[in-house]
Formats: sequence, C-alpha cells, structure tokens
Amino acid sequence: MAATTLLARQPICDVNKEIVAYELLFRFEDGTINSSVDGDKATSQVLINAFSLGECDRITGGLPAFVNFTSRLLENLPPIASELLNIEILENIEITPELLTKVKEIKAKGYKIVIDDFVWDDKYKPLLELTDIVKLEVPAMNRTELREAIAKLGKYQVELLAEKIETQDEYLFCKKLGCTLFQGYFLYKPNIVEGATLSSNKAAVLNLIAELNQSDADINSVTSIITRDADLSYKLLSLINSAEFRRSVEVSNINTAVSLLGITRLKSWASMLAMAKLEDKPKSLLAISMQRAIFCESVAAIFTPQLAEKFYMIGMLSCLDLFFDISIHDLMEKLPLDEESKSALIEYQGLLGLILKTATFYERFKLLEVPWRQLRELGLDQNEVNTIFIESNVKANALLESI
Repeated sequence: MAATTLLARQPICDVNKEIVAYELLFRFEDGTINSSVDGDKATSQVLINAFSLGECDRITGGLPAFVNFTSRLLENLPPIASELLNIEILENIEITPELLTKVKEIKAKGYKIVIDDFVWDDKYKPLLELTDIVKLEVPAMNRTELREAIAKLGKYQVELLAEKIETQDEYLFCKKLGCTLFQGYFLYKPNIVEGATLSSNKAAVLNLIAELNQSDADINSVTSIITRDADLSYKLLSLINSAEFRRSVEVSNINTAVSLLGITRLKSWASMLAMAKLEDKPKSLLAISMQRAIFCESVAAIFTPQLAEKFYMIGMLSCLDLFFDISIHDLMEKLPLDEESKSALIEYQGLLGLILKTATFYERFKLLEVPWRQLRELGLDQNEVNTIFIESNVKANALLESI
C-alpha cells in the first residue's frame, strides 16, 4: 500500500485528566515518520489536513492545537488564530539570536511558545525566558534527573507538561513534582480495580444500563425508564434537537423522540446519557465513547448497514470499564448482552471486534497494528478509514456540546 499522510491527534490533559488541548501529528499509514521526511513538509501537511478536514477548531473541539514547527516555518506562520495554535519548537532547532528575535515576534502576536522533548541543557536558557510551556520528555530522564530539571525550571514562568506518560504511577509522580499538563496513553488505559465495590451512584447507573439492554426491552419499557428520570428526559430532548439531527421542527416530547430514534439507537443514547451522569469521570472519556460509537457505526454502514446501530452500541459500551473502574469481564457478567457483543468487547472477536479494535488502534496512533488485510476484504481502504476517524472526532465533539 502506498504511503499516505495522516492527521493524528493526541490529547493533552490537565491534572483532572480532562482534555485541554491536542497535539496534531504527521503520520504515514504505518503510524511512523520516516527519517527521510522533511520537517517542513510534515508540519505543512498536518496544517493543510487539519483545515481541509473541517477546520482546526472543529477537529480539536475549539481547544488549542500543539504543532511542531521548524526554523523555516517559524518565518511564515499560517493564518490560524493564536488561541487555536501553540507553537512547538523542536529540540534539534539551533537557538540563535535570529531565532530568539523571531520567537519574540510570534509571542507578541499572542501565540504560546512550547519547547518540545525537553531534557535540561543550558542552551535553552535564553529561550526559556520567552517560553510558556515546557514538554518534559519523561522517558529520557530518571527520577532524579527529572526532579533536578524541574527545580531548575522553577525560576522561569513556564507551565510543565509531562509527555510520554505510560502509567498511572508516572502520572502521579509528575503531578507531585508540579506538572499541570500531561500527554501519553495513560488516559486510554483502564485503571482496573479488581473486586471493587461500586458507589451507589455507579451502581444505579449500571443497573439502568443493564435494564436498557435487556433483550426483551421494547420501546414502551425504555420510554418509561427515561421519563422517570428528569435529567435523562431533558438531555435526550436536547440531543434529538441538536444540529446533528437537523430537525426542521423542534421535538418537545419523549414519545416522539423515542419513535424517531428507534429501539437500538435509543438504548445506546440512554446508556450514554446515563454514563454522563457519573460526575467523577472527565468529559473526555465520554467523548472517546461517542467517537468510537460513531466510528464503528460509520464503518459498518459501508459493508453491513443493517447492523450499523449494533456497531454503534458496541462502540458506546466499549469504555464501560473506565467509567466503572472494574474489569470488562466483570461488567459483562452484569449486562445482558448477547455472546457476539460480549466477545467483541472482551476479546475483539468477530466483525464487531474487528472494527472496535481498529478504532482503538487509531486512537493510539498504532497504525502498524490495524488489521488492514481484513479491512480491505470488507472493501475499506486506508484513506476511507482515516476520513471516517477524523469525521467521528468532529461529530463526537459536536454531540458532546449538546449534553
């Protein structure tokens, strides 16, 4: 397969694990950047793709985008509002008087200056005076070196971003040292607590999801469940009247909303809204669930449209272990799902599991591991799947605003 440039985005989170920005990344179809790729071309392609795919502020949900800039590209900034773009200066850029002058000009225009892949070196001192955010390359330093680097940075007015965080332990350690921003895969990995007791709030929500997903649940029973909960009723009406559904006439009652959605989609929406009620979980987690659901549905619509709604449900339920802090195996014992759905959620088995697995690999930018051969057999190519993934992010952000 010919190499194709991709737009990837990686979340940047605050101390509460809420997404506050994204880094936009250049990628070939295998998820790597070949050493022969010119840095100017890579950054230019990222920015072009971001805007051609629906405007950067929509792709990032209106949050700032961190983008790597070479010395040459610093000379000609793209026409992107400063509140939407943070300028990352790479560690291999030579810090010259000319560079410092250009950085001053950029900063004066309102852009935030970020030093990428930072490991302490005295060469950074003049640049640190102009820097807003320092991205600490955690794997490149042991804990003593990390403490010393942060201590030296204390004299500068910079915010500390710990990048390439892989575990909860690393996150907590960096947080204790004063880092307020974090980047890495830790947000996407479940923090499993075996045998944990659910709080009364979580137990109620899980019971509701279980009731919604009973095999014999019909329109009337699901409607009754929703109408008994004022918050669910309000949010369901907000969703059905959102821009995503493009209704010419406002829907003002639950019965009409239910009939428009249908039983399968209604179960998924109500489950999503129930999960949104868990106040100890970040909105970013709900965004991931929504994005997976939309991605799975959109892909399924191409080769098995009659099952698109079921694929949507699987995507929506795929983050349940993160919401409830117990293993997916334990959750499947509590939910009355069919065996096909359970095997997809637990082991990524079958068509359902194949598409769900593809979604998770895209989230983590592990495109080498995407089962491309199986996807091609279904009539899906790289460009098509990439476009669906980007569009699912955009739609998920829009829907999140509705609730």
